[in-house]
Amino acid sequence: MKANKNRWFIAAAAVGIHISIGSVYAYSAWKMPLESAFGWKATQTTAAFSLAIFFLGFSAAFLGRVVERKGPRFSGLLSAVLFPGGLLIAAYACHLQQLWMFYLGYGVVGGVGLGLGYLSPVSTLVKWFPDRRGLATGLAIMGFGFGGLVCTLLIDQFVPAQKITDTLINYQAADISHAFAYLAVIYAGIMIPASLYIALPPDNYAEQFAGASKRNVQIPPREFTVPQAVRTPELYGLWLMLFLNVCCGIAVISTAKKMGVEMVHLSVESASFLVMGISVFNGLGRLIWSAFSDRLGRDNVFISFFVIQVIAFPLLAHLSACPFAFMAVTFLIISCYGGGFSCAPAYISDLFGLKEMPTLYGLILTAWSIAGIVGPMLTSSLYEKTHSYQQSLYIFGCLLAAGLAVALFMKKRLKQVQA
Repeated sequence: MKANKNRWFIAAAAVGIHISIGSVYAYSAWKMPLESAFGWKATQTTAAFSLAIFFLGFSAAFLGRVVERKGPRFSGLLSAVLFPGGLLIAAYACHLQQLWMFYLGYGVVGGVGLGLGYLSPVSTLVKWFPDRRGLATGLAIMGFGFGGLVCTLLIDQFVPAQKITDTLINYQAADISHAFAYLAVIYAGIMIPASLYIALPPDNYAEQFAGASKRNVQIPPREFTVPQAVRTPELYGLWLMLFLNVCCGIAVISTAKKMGVEMVHLSVESASFLVMGISVFNGLGRLIWSAFSDRLGRDNVFISFFVIQVIAFPLLAHLSACPFAFMAVTFLIISCYGGGFSCAPAYISDLFGLKEMPTLYGLILTAWSIAGIVGPMLTSSLYEKTHSYQQSLYIFGCLLAAGLAVALFMKKRLKQVQA
């Protein structure tokens, strides 16, 4: 049965799952409606997003063995129950205007569904595409990035803004509740069929690609077990690089729409375009950077991420008078953010092999969990104290400089390992 599967259809199923769970990247489009309709504070609404990312990473880490043992179909179907189920709980929480229930649904239940839905397709595609690991993971994770674009368009339809004045916008609580319920039905309808199709390749499948090679792709001399991998500095270096890259990028994603309105005075329509553009460049960055990594090497691509963003974040703080430049720099940052995710799975397989890749990838994704709390909450806390985003942008620039140092260390370490 496995042999009859088409690997490109497997990739399409993986993209379908990731487009659905990638709706989490539209969260900045939820912030203004939630704060306007229910009176929740910026830190309170941000906490729900941070919880979702936290449980995404830690569920991927602790359930990586489940993916290996039960297979991608089981994991995908479980995700197809939990993620839409979390949205339904969020819908009921909005109906009752209960913040704790919103945290439970969107953050905890939905977050666990995110983790299973994220990990399973990626770890499966790496095995279906041993000759194009970077491109394969980029395809799936591209879907995760584009999910925010699709969801933003749906949110704008389901939750129309009612403009009171030039600066005051109102939203109806009933519209928000109904929107979460509609999205739950839509995503369940996509995720269940996709999960039923996805499967592992047949045994010895990779042998037919034994002659295929890519320049600058490091092939590990042996397959590492998890205990062996956790004793290497490379694993922690990769964890730290992903943490710093995600911490800064996700802070922008979590509040992009509000930042655009307040910093550069974007209209509601332009701010929605900013959120959609973020989703586009999040997705394109995942595909393009991962394809480049097959040629340039994962280490060089990560160095590029940090060099670009060390310049871009402080620059963003000085573009309040130029909306077009603000959006362009934001999109560049987000492309690096997305690229880090798509390059990480292939980087792991380059370093440690494929044998226990799902578990190792789950461990690395704990960096996303912690960064999903640190980045957005740092931005929101500084905003509530200063009523400005500039200070946080400078801080993130410093963090990215540290990330560049780690990326250079990783490159040097890889040369020593290969020598």
